[in-house]
Amino acid sequence: MSVTIEKKAGHRRQIQRLGPFLLFLLFGLLLFFVFSHFRPLLPRNVEVISRIAFILALLTTSLLVRRSKRFNKYWLVFFAFFTASLAQALDYYFSGWSLSLLGLDIKTPAGIAMDKLESTFLIVASIILLTRLSGGNMASIYLRKGKFRFALIIGLIVFLAVAAISIPWAKWQYQTGDLSLGRVIPWIPWILIFVLANGLNEELLLRGLFKGDRR
Repeated sequence: MSVTIEKKAGHRRQIQRLGPFLLFLLFGLLLFFVFSHFRPLLPRNVEVISRIAFILALLTTSLLVRRSKRFNKYWLVFFAFFTASLAQALDYYFSGWSLSLLGLDIKTPAGIAMDKLESTFLIVASIILLTRLSGGNMASIYLRKGKFRFALIIGLIVFLAVAAISIPWAKWQYQTGDLSLGRVIPWIPWILIFVLANGLNEELLLRGLFKGDRR
């Protein structure tokens, strides 16, 4: 009899865990595929209103869950989805002004780097501000003092290793016959800006928000 009761309780717990998993999976698919800040799936005429509705739904849900005694432990997860959705929306709708201001072409190394830097600023600023408003600190999204010298050494080693093989790899993979070291060297400052900005962008948007200790 006790074994049967334990099995039923185990099945009940699995069903209770399955619900939040499916809900968070749905939100993740909507956030990073349907309402992506790179290539949204919806037509332009319905994308704007749908994205706004999605953002408001996430905010409303997170606030309601926060007030619930039963589901309060999930509220920061919903708030993380809201934060990410708002940050991506700001990046998608408001990025590009720096290129016009500086007269840069998005197809040039400088234009690509500045576009990524602007994107990172919008996303990072949004995440930091909303994290503070939610009661979290910078350590909760992994923005804290670390072993900077060690990380810098590892980063430089990896960068130099990748740079060493980038030209032969590009010639083999993309048939860039006219690519040479002389052409690549002037791009290095812009490549570094892009790499550093992109790393901070993705680490904070994905790892910081959804793996950090937001308690």
